[in-house]
Amino acid sequence: NDSLFFNHLKFKEKDFGFKHSVPLSTSIKFLRFFTFSPGVFYNGMIYTEKIEDRYWVWTDSLKKDGEFIDSVSNGLYYVQGYAPRASISTNPTLYGMYQFKKDGKIEAIRHVFDPNISFSYVPDMKGLVPDYYRTVYNPKTKKTEEYSIFEEGMYNTPTLSGQSGSVSFSLRNNLEMKVKTYSDSAQDTKKIVLIENLNISTSYNVFADSTQRAWSPIDMRSSHSLFNGKLNVSLTAQGSIYAIDSINTVEYIDKYIWESTNKFMRITNAGISLGSSFKSLQGSKTTNTENQPVTDTQDEVIQEITHKEYVDFDIPWDFHINYSLVYSKPYLAQKITQTLSFDGNFSLTPKWKIGFRSGWDFEANKLTYTTVNIYRDLHCWEARFNWVPFGRMKSYGFTIQAKAAILRDLKWDKPKESWYDNR
Repeated sequence: NDSLFFNHLKFKEKDFGFKHSVPLSTSIKFLRFFTFSPGVFYNGMIYTEKIEDRYWVWTDSLKKDGEFIDSVSNGLYYVQGYAPRASISTNPTLYGMYQFKKDGKIEAIRHVFDPNISFSYVPDMKGLVPDYYRTVYNPKTKKTEEYSIFEEGMYNTPTLSGQSGSVSFSLRNNLEMKVKTYSDSAQDTKKIVLIENLNISTSYNVFADSTQRAWSPIDMRSSHSLFNGKLNVSLTAQGSIYAIDSINTVEYIDKYIWESTNKFMRITNAGISLGSSFKSLQGSKTTNTENQPVTDTQDEVIQEITHKEYVDFDIPWDFHINYSLVYSKPYLAQKITQTLSFDGNFSLTPKWKIGFRSGWDFEANKLTYTTVNIYRDLHCWEARFNWVPFGRMKSYGFTIQAKAAILRDLKWDKPKESWYDNR
């Protein structure tokens, strides 16, 4: 806790770590569709403690259950390691087209898919780099287990135990349809996007041992834009090909779900997200310095005013709303979570702008963390008022500072009413 920080400043009570990395790599393209990427990576870390010893302690008199206890020593330890790494990948773009009859309204459907396959490998550097790994016997499983003396560190261990290698697979899909449109004077065609972006990916650990799952979860993501970009829809799902133990509610390491059912995988979580943005007509016509129309991505630069360095007054108002529904079932129990968030900005005058951000908690039936931000342009200066009107983090703050980037530290802050006082 912050109230105890200066009274109990001891390294053994803090999570401390320092890390620096030196990557050296390059990419070489060959045979048109393949890319070879060799490299060498160095990692150095500083920790204030390490595991000196690990031993087993039985927690019951019948010796049916127990746990490992670590003996930790404090100090200042610099740990380092380097490893060569190489990967090879291919990412071609393939097309498929189906032409319809000439007298029909649909002219054609085109499928564009981008498969990506890559293999990466890191050799075993044992004997060439410091060895930070130890072994310990587990009397419960009657097996010898390996651990790192710096595995509790903030950045883990800079060296790998043994070699590593994985094969990654991904497939990106796009499906479009061309239809005929008719007018009083002519016939034209229109492109309709059926699937804007559908990605499927997974990976396989070539050197997985008996304690690891070789296949990673299958990740599926899709995004769509409907009603001329007025509604953005995102779909996500993640599945596992491993079966679960219905008694101990754990996932098997080497037993696949199709061995006991007729399913290829089980869905562990899925979700849908709906988002829409509205803005004033004046802001939609804003142009850049080269008199080119600003795209939606460029135009939606308005963010929460408390974190902005620049406030765009060319957009008198804008409003964003997002809803998400998430289904989760990692084992036997399932859970459904809903979230709703919205934010917006509007200009009272050419020099005043007000922003807000909030949401709705469907479980508690009340508003979530809410902020109100007021910005005033003072020519060479600017003033900001940030307010959290209610809740556990209720607080406010006021700042006046110079607008020039070189003078950003020239400012005055009113002492904030901290939300810590509301605990």
